[in-house]
Amino acid sequence: MPNATLLLASTSPRRRELVTLFDAAFEFTRVETDESPRAGESPDALVRRLSRAKADLGTRDFPTAI
Repeated sequence: MPNATLLLASTSPRRRELVTLFDAAFEFTRVETDESPRAGESPDALVRRLSRAKADLGTRDFPTAI
């Protein structure tokens, strides 16, 4: 998908800096989600859950983005 827009659902300045190293068009959006770990949730499960939640929320405003 050479013309696809990539979406970063984060406002982290460091993440923004890192993705600018790629030769691709990025859109940046801020999403609101509770990042608190759930009782007994492992760190890797927390990261997967938050990543999916942010991607789902971010693509509501950018439905054709990856």
